[in-house]
Amino acid sequence: MIADFHFSNSFHTQTVLLNILYWLIALAPGLPIPLIYLAYRKILANKREALSSLMAQDGVFASYQKRFGKAGETADKVVKQLFTLYYGPVTYVLPIIMNVVVIALIVSAAARSSDSDLPVASRTGSYNTQLAC
Repeated sequence: MIADFHFSNSFHTQTVLLNILYWLIALAPGLPIPLIYLAYRKILANKREALSSLMAQDGVFASYQKRFGKAGETADKVVKQLFTLYYGPVTYVLPIIMNVVVIALIVSAAARSSDSDLPVASRTGSYNTQLAC
């Protein structure tokens, strides 16, 4: 037997809005972490420009090419490969996502275990002040 629940449209809207609000509250403490990465990208762009200008100097790229290079490489291609290796987004994206998820889980667990009176939409469309388990 399959249970068939019919709720009013206002109940559904209130529940969705409360869930969105709670997720925003849970994710808000982790927001500075991606913002730090976005700010750090400007620093990396300056480093990349400095490395490009260094490679453009007479003899520097030729020395690099003689020691480490492959045939047909250009200075710009080498700089791009070096930055992708050491400073590429893959290096930072996973740790950032993991930090935000852990922070959100901690905030969610703290909110759920606290004795705070967070509103929860009831099936009647009114709000009660008990946490849903």
